[in-house]
Amino acid sequence: MIKINRCTFIFKIFLTFYLGCLSIAAHAQVSAAASAGTVVFVGTVELVEGDVKIVDSEKKQRTVKAGDKVYEGDSVVTGADGELHLAMEDQATIAVRPNTKMRIIAYRAQGDEQDKGVIGLLVGSLRSITGWIGKNNPKSYTIRTPNATIGVRGTDHEPLVIAADSTEGEAGTYDKVNIGGSYIQTSHGTIDVPAQRAAFAAHGGGRAAMRPKLLESVPRFYRSTRNENLLEKRHELIHRVLEQRLEERRKLIRERIKPLATAKAERPLAQEREARKNRLHELREERVQRRKDHEGHNQRPHGPRHRREKDD
Repeated sequence: MIKINRCTFIFKIFLTFYLGCLSIAAHAQVSAAASAGTVVFVGTVELVEGDVKIVDSEKKQRTVKAGDKVYEGDSVVTGADGELHLAMEDQATIAVRPNTKMRIIAYRAQGDEQDKGVIGLLVGSLRSITGWIGKNNPKSYTIRTPNATIGVRGTDHEPLVIAADSTEGEAGTYDKVNIGGSYIQTSHGTIDVPAQRAAFAAHGGGRAAMRPKLLESVPRFYRSTRNENLLEKRHELIHRVLEQRLEERRKLIRERIKPLATAKAERPLAQEREARKNRLHELREERVQRRKDHEGHNQRPHGPRHRREKDD
């Protein structure tokens, strides 16, 4: 019993440290955006039920309703009856389940190679149905837990973290794949997770030294929520319109940056026109001065002719 309590205590310290690291990372992201005069909008609340709180990178807490925006650096905390569905900017869906703490560490959905999504899952579970980031930039979409990293390959999957003091199951990181594939990676190895399978990476104790492994069956603690039916066809719907939405985003970005690019291109042209104008003015001044010099030279008396006129 003492050993269990000690492990629980150590795990809680680790979770606190991990949450602090996520907070620092997210705060750095948002601070950088704020210094540039922007806050990074990453998604919209689609559904909220029960006890749900959002905490921003400045530790300010707010409640949300359907239609509200979420931003890079926001944390989501759900109670025993809390559930939150987010429609992300790359058309992904993130459904945060009860008794969960997660953070949007970084999210960028501009439709190019720099797009990325990094989610921190401290404890609890969520269902992630990836959008164009997971499809086109899978290496840039990850879910980080206290002891593992979960990567995707165009996926509908359900990461889950059980704390050391939980009676729900063995402490560690789990991932269940519904469609597509994922992988769990730790410092001890990587395991691929195919569709309709689940995998596990242990946390704490002797098993922490073991590489992640596929489970024989999906654990019983994976239970559907009361709003699970809203997600069943979501993967199909997302990917049916994904390319269209991606092209719309790229077009929007091009329209936004076109005036900036035009203004940037026009600045050198304006400077060149001004320099040409100044040069023409200088040339005119030089011609006028040469004309004056020439006329002055013609008006001066010349040597021999001037002497003869004087003798006469």
